[in-house]
Amino acid sequence: MTPHGIRTLTAVLLTIAATTAFACASHTPLVDCVAVDGVTPICGFQNPEDLVALDDDWLLISQMPLTDTPGNLVAFRPADGTRRILWPTDAKTPAAAPDDACSPPAVEAFGPHGLDLSRDRTTLLVVNHGGREAVERFAVGERNGFPTLTWSGCIPFEEEAMLNDVASLPDGGFVVTQMVGSSALAPLGLVLGLDTGRVWHWSPEAGIQAIPDSEGNGPNGIVVSPDGETIYYSEWGAQQLVRLRRDGTDRRTAPLGFHPDNLSWTPDGRVLAGGQITGPIQATGCFDLAEGGCSLASAVATVDPTTLAVRRVWTHDPATAAGGISAALHHGDVIWLGAFGGDRIGRIPAD
Repeated sequence: MTPHGIRTLTAVLLTIAATTAFACASHTPLVDCVAVDGVTPICGFQNPEDLVALDDDWLLISQMPLTDTPGNLVAFRPADGTRRILWPTDAKTPAAAPDDACSPPAVEAFGPHGLDLSRDRTTLLVVNHGGREAVERFAVGERNGFPTLTWSGCIPFEEEAMLNDVASLPDGGFVVTQMVGSSALAPLGLVLGLDTGRVWHWSPEAGIQAIPDSEGNGPNGIVVSPDGETIYYSEWGAQQLVRLRRDGTDRRTAPLGFHPDNLSWTPDGRVLAGGQITGPIQATGCFDLAEGGCSLASAVATVDPTTLAVRRVWTHDPATAAGGISAALHHGDVIWLGAFGGDRIGRIPAD
């Protein structure tokens, strides 16, 4: 879900609900922060939409904004629960280079979304909706035993391309999903099953180019094969995973049975998908929760990258500890769960 489009999406979907005589489902937020049904919640976060493993010790989490509170990037150490906001900080942000097309993001409007680390793990790529549509670049460092992030540049996109998730390529480029357009009627396509977005490829040499045959109903999470030639992305509205060569050939799909959000790789080379068991109308119930956790039922599945065989590894229906799951990350002996709305991440055993 794109933060700066949340209000537009909510308004459109609620209008649809009213004019077609079915109401948007209400959600009672999850208030208790205790382990239930094999899920351990960790509370005190703000819309922790995506997460990546920086190393064996630290996770990096994108905290999307609330209506009156900007987003940020936070480091979390599972071993002892330590958290530290890495950006923005009080440290002075360097000015953009003279040949850069953008300046540092506006702190008061920062809207981080999908994350990915570069292949050499020295750069964090962040989809940002705050004040502009862009993929921001942050240099990853270390100081006094804590990770650091320093803004180092961005690749701006047209405002009508409401981006979602990003994946780095071996050559220094990246691919990024566009879930929907920015017009007031664009989100209608999610309900109607229409193509609402696509996947874009950026390289230093060629700039931004559309990947052929990547159009879909709500392109969302994305990962790339080790050689950089095959992309896997979740089609949220169609409840499926798509495999596609980067040149637009050999498109294949795998139905998942839930709305897949962000993707990641398991240690043994499978695609890991987390998402929601709901529809577009019901999902609006967890936008901009003032307190508590999202109560949307959720699921996690693995997909074999070669055969596209799907294995459901977790179902949380009804959600009792953590819901509205937007990310699943296998780290150590745990699968960590992010959520697009609410105050918590979660963990489940990675067996």
